Amino acid sequence: MKTLLLLHVINHCHEQYFIIGTLAASWTYVGSEDNSTIIYGEKVILRLEEHPDYSLVVQYKNGETVNYELGKIQSNDEGGQSSSRVIDEFVASIVRARSERNKIHCPCRRGRSISFIKSEVPGMNKLRIGLIGVGGIATTRHIPTLLKLADRVTIVAVSDIDANRASSVAAAFNIPKAYQNYEEMFHEIDAVFISTPNKFHAEITIAAMTAGLHVFCEKPMALTSAECEAMVSASKQAGKILSIGYHYRFMKEPKGAKRIMASGAVGNPLVVRVQAIRRRKVPGWGVFTNKELQGGGSLIDYGCHLLDLSLWLIGHPEPVEVMGTAYNALSRSPGQVNQWGSFNPDTFEVDDHVTAYIKFAGGTSLLLETSWSNNIKEDVIENVSISGEKGGLDVFPLTVNYAKEGMLFNSEAAWIPGEEDPSLPQAENFINACQGLEEQLVKPEEAWKVSAIIEKIYESTNLGTSVRF
Repeated sequence: MKTLLLLHVINHCHEQYFIIGTLAASWTYVGSEDNSTIIYGEKVILRLEEHPDYSLVVQYKNGETVNYELGKIQSNDEGGQSSSRVIDEFVASIVRARSERNKIHCPCRRGRSISFIKSEVPGMNKLRIGLIGVGGIATTRHIPTLLKLADRVTIVAVSDIDANRASSVAAAFNIPKAYQNYEEMFHEIDAVFISTPNKFHAEITIAAMTAGLHVFCEKPMALTSAECEAMVSASKQAGKILSIGYHYRFMKEPKGAKRIMASGAVGNPLVVRVQAIRRRKVPGWGVFTNKELQGGGSLIDYGCHLLDLSLWLIGHPEPVEVMGTAYNALSRSPGQVNQWGSFNPDTFEVDDHVTAYIKFAGGTSLLLETSWSNNIKEDVIENVSISGEKGGLDVFPLTVNYAKEGMLFNSEAAWIPGEEDPSLPQAENFINACQGLEEQLVKPEEAWKVSAIIEKIYESTNLGTSVRF
């Protein structure tokens, strides 16, 4: 929960509401001049002008300057704090910081922060959302999450090739309209969530972009690198946001790991070990084992998440060579024992276990193992482990490993801030990016690189040799 500082923006005679970043204890006082306090933030430089109305001048990294006036405090913090108290303590702490040359104090209770965020206000336009493909991922994740953000968005319509399914989902969630042909709703919406089989990701994304819509597309981005390239091109041509559903980046532990990597505690990454392994959990529903519709199995469905996460943590180096091997012997054997439904082993045509070795420019190497169905002791093994020149890092649980003073240490995070469910921050990031309020976390060019590596792993399997990019 956060106490929200709502900024009333007056810019070129138009009233707007803007995100300009997050104010927390990590923001550092820089200096003062002309009875104003200068604060350096992650995205902007703030100048607090100290007069009775308290105004802010914001200088963006691109040089743009905008004048802001502090409006009201809007609090959803249980027990709450008065608006005037938060404003007064906020301003007072900044003034104190100028004289003490110290960190800025956040006037919220422990674990809370004051944030400049876009909140529902009179006259603000909500983002109109449509969903294409209303299977399990849409009904268990995206629709419930978007309904939690009803102050920011409205779900206008859903679409599915199964017209009855579309109608029943619309009725269940009180969504006004249902279509079988997704293009029929394009004129009514601003953005779409695509949760169809992988085969249709590129086709629908390009159609939506051509219609001038923002797109959130479930992972993987597409079946081939060429399709990914076409999607990125369509996004750039339309000038619209294209984000891919790699939600592991929004988990608390990976966010903390990203900060640790940025601090230099690990140093230059040398070897990365990625594991995304399940014990006898082949998805026995939907089209997960249909190679034509999905393009593959455990790698393209499950391993892609941890592969994307690892690339994000090490800064997306350029891959130069891949050696991979895909297996499905276990899932094709008779007498299946499977925890996630049933499937026909005689027609099983995708991978259930994949290993790969990836070399990157600069010398970093990555060892990947992913499986839907493995004979391991544990039920699930998920981790990204990074060995660097200065230290090591494990993401799950978040631990930093290092040597100091002739000794070896393992430091595990005792508490990490953030949401337990990554679906909410993922949706918020997409919405904010669509409205020009913050940078999207998962960029399409990065998701394209994940798909390119997956494509090369499958190619290496078919050829029986390593392949180069």
